[in-house]
Amino acid sequence: SPFRGSGTNFWPFVNKEPEYSGTTIHYIDEGTDTGRIIHQGFSPIEKGDSFHDIGCKTILLTAELFIKTFKELEDNSITEGVIQSKEGKLYYRRHFNADAVRQLYKLFEKGLIEHYLEEIQSRKRKMPKIIK
Repeated sequence: SPFRGSGTNFWPFVNKEPEYSGTTIHYIDEGTDTGRIIHQGFSPIEKGDSFHDIGCKTILLTAELFIKTFKELEDNSITEGVIQSKEGKLYYRRHFNADAVRQLYKLFEKGLIEHYLEEIQSRKRKMPKIIK
């Protein structure tokens, strides 16, 4: 995801880029969300989903990837990971405020998810390959 820091599954929706919502399991290094990527997954998004629905699905996906990662650690089969792109936006807690939340809910009311689902194939073609 090109989003690093705080609220990395909030900002893709505020920025009208739901295709970047998901989860990444990565090594920890000195940077903010810059460690080598072990596993990634896209947030499952369906027509009628609320932001809360998508968040819950993403938490479940994260748990699945954590289990997979822990098993790989146990049997010593974990990869060294893939270097992350340094491009993208870094968000801090100070960026998260009431105006941003209002903007998020307005976008959902205006059909952000339905519009995204209509364009999903063309949007996903532009995205980097997911690391499973």
